[in-house]
Amino acid sequence: MQRLQPTISGKAWEYGLAVEFRKVLNDTVLRTTPARVKAENYFKRLDSRERERIRKAANEMATFIVNLAARTRAVQSIEIQSDAQGQKGDVRDILIHTPNDVIGISAKVRHEAIKSPRLSYQRDFGQVWYGSPCSERYWNAVKDTFDALEAMRKTGPWKKLKNKYELYYRPMLDAFIDEIEDCPDPTKMMQFLLGRNSFYKVIKTNGTVKVQSFNFDGSLKWGKQIELPSKIINVERALYSEKDLRKQDTAIMCLDGGWQVSFRIHNAESQITPSVKFDVNLIGAPVTLSCHEIPYG
Repeated sequence: MQRLQPTISGKAWEYGLAVEFRKVLNDTVLRTTPARVKAENYFKRLDSRERERIRKAANEMATFIVNLAARTRAVQSIEIQSDAQGQKGDVRDILIHTPNDVIGISAKVRHEAIKSPRLSYQRDFGQVWYGSPCSERYWNAVKDTFDALEAMRKTGPWKKLKNKYELYYRPMLDAFIDEIEDCPDPTKMMQFLLGRNSFYKVIKTNGTVKVQSFNFDGSLKWGKQIELPSKIINVERALYSEKDLRKQDTAIMCLDGGWQVSFRIHNAESQITPSVKFDVNLIGAPVTLSCHEIPYG
């Protein structure tokens, strides 16, 4: 099996899905956009066997979604969105346009991460995530850590930084936990993390393809409507053992309705910079979240 970088495999999967949706929808127009051209170029870089695996998985999922959610609609066109839309809270990679609405698809390969937001001294995550500036307490708590990283900017790789968990990750994570516990609008925060529009999340793994229906407003034709949380129950650092030091960099947030989110803090670049990222994953969801898995061989 061809070993691929995540960006290549992810974009190729987007293109494969868009093409199969076009076929299942009787050769509906696939718009020519910079995002489509980029995804197509990545798809063409794959060997023939990998392209065929993508086609099979994409066809299974496109057929499933169209038969249940779009067969009776007059589809006008299909569009691959640019990554920039994700920064605005729109996580949909593929848009299927109809006269009255849009069917959105979020495409993932071998992972179910929902967001990768950045933390830095210049970025007020509270303002961006839920519209309320971070407190002075938070900025005071992270100042020394970011100042220390600024002083070491690009002096070497993160992997050679000694005691980075204890000296940098943990203080930032603890400050984040203290701040996020007081989030005034958990619903708005989850809209930022999950997406502001209803969508189908399609995850391709080796041999299976899975779809989840994030039907927030009831507009999707397949999947039960789900309610976003309104209250944070607790946020705490994940338990870990001395043999599993990676767990020191993860916080778990529990919300009402069965929602659970993990935040793993990590370095986003090879060289030391005064900036880190969260790998955000949904690890718990309401029982009403509809899910279906299909083997594609």
